[in-house]
Amino acid sequence: MGLETTDPLTLKWLNKGMALADFSKAMEQLRQWQIDARVFLLLGLPSKSFTESLESCLQSIAFAAEAGVRHCSVIPTRTQHGA
Repeated sequence: MGLETTDPLTLKWLNKGMALADFSKAMEQLRQWQIDARVFLLLGLPSKSFTESLESCLQSIAFAAEAGVRHCSVIPTRTQHGA
């Protein structure tokens, strides 16, 4: 699933249409069906310093693990992503 980040401002900017509570609910259903999930997270959020983005990514990993995700794929973004 494309969680991307738990940073509320970036989620709004990405226009995902999914709140963190929605993600947690979806993960709960997947666990009931005994389906493993992998998430994709961004490293290098727009308008964030590298340190802020790294901290946000680590928080997102912790959130995903707590929700039951077993695999996190971290995707580094380009510094010139046009945001």
